Amino acid sequence: QHNAGYYAAPRPAGGCSYFGPTQAFIDAFQCIDGKSIVESELFDYKNPWKNRDPRLDLFCVRPGSRVYGFQFETDPSVEGGILVTNSEASGTKSEYGANGAKGPAGYLWRKYVDISEYQLNGNSFGSKSKCVLNYPLMRLSELYLIRAEANIELNIDLIKAKSDIELIRARAKMPELTSVNQSDLRKALRYERMIELCNEGFRWFDLRRWNIAEDAISGTLYAPSFNGELSNAKPIINENYCVKYGIETFDGEKNNLRSFLEMRYDSLKDDLWPIPLDEIIGNPLIQQNPGYGSDQNE
Repeated sequence: QHNAGYYAAPRPAGGCSYFGPTQAFIDAFQCIDGKSIVESELFDYKNPWKNRDPRLDLFCVRPGSRVYGFQFETDPSVEGGILVTNSEASGTKSEYGANGAKGPAGYLWRKYVDISEYQLNGNSFGSKSKCVLNYPLMRLSELYLIRAEANIELNIDLIKAKSDIELIRARAKMPELTSVNQSDLRKALRYERMIELCNEGFRWFDLRRWNIAEDAISGTLYAPSFNGELSNAKPIINENYCVKYGIETFDGEKNNLRSFLEMRYDSLKDDLWPIPLDEIIGNPLIQQNPGYGSDQNE
């Protein structure tokens, strides 16, 4: 039993909107032609939800979506025309999250959100809500992607890797891949792991395994404007599907996103866990990992 539903649910449903995707993650979803939103002719920034990878709406709650019977909008000031801080939320407090003055990151998760849990809790979540959902420990999609990544990185069977990735894409009604080149398949694999396995706890480990964490994490996280405007920012999407933003926009006007949070990845510290103090005491030859100091045990 846990209250994950409370942290994921929108405020009108009694939740605290604490967890949710970032603008960068939303912009990473391809169009239905298999191209990014900066490459595809199908993308219209004025109607950004049209012609997108169907998993965007399967996994995320975006403006105009309905969840638990409520219509969700980017503008967080939906109650009485004022910004709701949700100071009653339990757990970790933060000034930039849904509990603080700046509001949420603009989107919510739909993945692992279920109406049955909402109904069990009396059609209103709270900090003591009970979860009745079964959370998978391992999904078949992950196994296909593990095998695909192994074949790609070892350069053994790229045809098989392509087939494994396409099984997942076909299920999502996305087109076949157009290349069996190792670098192209690596890019496709990293897209699929980011999208298909989102909100399942894999991303942090993927970024470090691929040695791209500093590039992917460090920098400004952006969220939609408080006034509910659709983003006009034209993202920069690299070969690892890391999404950043420069000064370029789709309409030539000033970027209308708001700065949500400054992130910093410290490769000297964040690549490794600290070694527990009792292990160092037991063997004085052990040196603490960089960034933690010699007397840390957490």
